[in-house]
Amino acid sequence: PEPAIDMIAATRTFHRGLGLLKRMTLAQIDLDLHTQYDPDGELQVFDVANLIAGEFAVIPPRVQDRELCSALISDEYGGATLVADLWAEALAADVLTEFETEGFDDERAVARLGRKFRHTMLAPGGGRSPVSAL
Repeated sequence: PEPAIDMIAATRTFHRGLGLLKRMTLAQIDLDLHTQYDPDGELQVFDVANLIAGEFAVIPPRVQDRELCSALISDEYGGATLVADLWAEALAADVLTEFETEGFDDERAVARLGRKFRHTMLAPGGGRSPVSAL
């Protein structure tokens, strides 16, 4: 039945959004713990994590939840990698939208956008903010 198929397809997209919210939650927890958390304050680390999770979660976190981060963070940048990954995905989605708008069947438009992407995003390297490039 067509309605059941549509419901399954919508659920798949919904669950993809839940995964993104989880990653955003972990990134925000990391940022807040490293910039605002006071270890001598009234709140424990998990209290702060649950407060932040409550802001992002579709389903409220349980008091018993104790997961701060399931990703192995072993480089010098630590949890900033979580934020950088989310930012890279957002930029990639913006670029893909540009290509989709022009249409992948139009070879001239794809070539023009490819040159624009190379010139505005890749050529400057880290010398210019990606936000100003877009």
